[in-house]
Amino acid sequence: MNPEPELGTLGEEAAKLLDAVHGWARRTFSAEHIATGAQECTGCPVCQVVSVLRGDHPDVTERLSGLAAAGAEFLRTVTAKPGPADAPEHG
Repeated sequence: MNPEPELGTLGEEAAKLLDAVHGWARRTFSAEHIATGAQECTGCPVCQVVSVLRGDHPDVTERLSGLAAAGAEFLRTVTAKPGPADAPEHG
């Protein structure tokens, strides 16, 4: 039997989930008949999302990756247990 994988923090697990969803979306929407770049695709929100997921717009993909990383870091910060230095002062 394989041992259970060790779970990370909520932020780390959220980041893994985002990576998995991104990979799935890239594989799912890689069909050539979607987001072809035709005139009708330029105004279609579905085609625009598919295009970004394919990596056709590296600038947008980079920004979304940065946003996902910032979100994951935020979740790590929010879910982190406070240490002695973080404990509120009682006075």
